[in-house]
Amino acid sequence: MGNASVGDYRLRTGVLALPGMADNVVLVYSSTMKPKDELITANTVTPYVAATSDLRKGPVVLEVPAKTDKAVLYGQVIDAWQTTIAGVGAAGADKGAGGKYLFLPPGYKQPIPHGYFPV
Repeated sequence: MGNASVGDYRLRTGVLALPGMADNVVLVYSSTMKPKDELITANTVTPYVAATSDLRKGPVVLEVPAKTDKAVLYGQVIDAWQTTIAGVGAAGADKGAGGKYLFLPPGYKQPIPHGYFPV
């Protein structure tokens, strides 16, 4: 587990234990969190979306939708230490226009495709 937080480790193992879940599958909660939900830092008003990835297997692309007149995404991508490594949506590099974020493993040397936001 290294220096990763226990909470994130347990979230990852719990998410991956759900039917149909795997790395790079996005989990969208159907409602806001309740007191019975076992997330350490969750609140009861934020709609949560979660996914896990393992960059040791190679780069990962996250495609973020553009804002509409009815909805806009504000999000962050965190590492195992709960440090924000990228904002997405209106708070991110795409500024709400949508886009493809390319998450790269350490030491990645290949060219970055045009039109991607490298992280």
